[in-house]
Amino acid sequence: MEPGTESTLCVVNTGQVASGFLKAALLVVGLGITGVPASLAATRPPKAEVQINLCSGVDETVRSLRLQPVAAESYEVWYFDTAETTLFRDGVVARMRIKERSTELTLKFADQDCARVAPGSLPPHQSKCEYDLRGAASAAGAISISKTLGDDEWRALLAKPADLPAMLSPAQIDFLRGKTSAWPPPSPLLALGPVRVQSYRAKGEEFVVEAWQFPSGHRLLEISQKSSLSNAPDLNDDLQARLTRHRLAICPDQGSPAGAKLRDLLGR
Repeated sequence: MEPGTESTLCVVNTGQVASGFLKAALLVVGLGITGVPASLAATRPPKAEVQINLCSGVDETVRSLRLQPVAAESYEVWYFDTAETTLFRDGVVARMRIKERSTELTLKFADQDCARVAPGSLPPHQSKCEYDLRGAASAAGAISISKTLGDDEWRALLAKPADLPAMLSPAQIDFLRGKTSAWPPPSPLLALGPVRVQSYRAKGEEFVVEAWQFPSGHRLLEISQKSSLSNAPDLNDDLQARLTRHRLAICPDQGSPAGAKLRDLLGR
């Protein structure tokens, strides 16, 4: 969501008039009609995450959806990039999530066709490729590769962000090398944060609501739910209808907030 002067950080066009076109496009991808072998499409159905940016307040949202905070899913986030957001401009987001019992360093690579990722080409239990669906614009594929860090490692990385390349796993390095503009990583790298994230869930529901609190005081609120890619448009419609029934405000801008997060952390 783009940073602004309001206390709630909002971001992309909901564009409901394009919903029918999006459903048709996603159905094509989900059925493997994009040139992906039918056997691959059948054995590896594309996954998606439906994400909706909310412009209602946290208290109102929690009360309306009967949410409860989840301590195990609350965490601190740091990003690593240059002052010019060079990595982000190259389609890479470097993010560290610090949770009570574990810390993960993740590289997320944008603009990926998950349907064409060969089985076994990504490290098991440390990576995923899925589509992010925001509003009715388009579904954007992304590969995420993570590495678990010990307490000493993540503290050392915050103290010296320039050591990021040395902290990466072989798989993360291989993908960075595949993007010639991103390897070697740019410098000087900065540690941008911390962003405090509080997760909420409702009993019997699969969606999660996350409230992001930035050092600047800006806040970002998002509801999300995992889905198959083919079902994602219907799930998006269902979630939007539920939010409307509860009179919760859906941000007019439903674009990916990654760039806005970095700009906010850089004070822009």
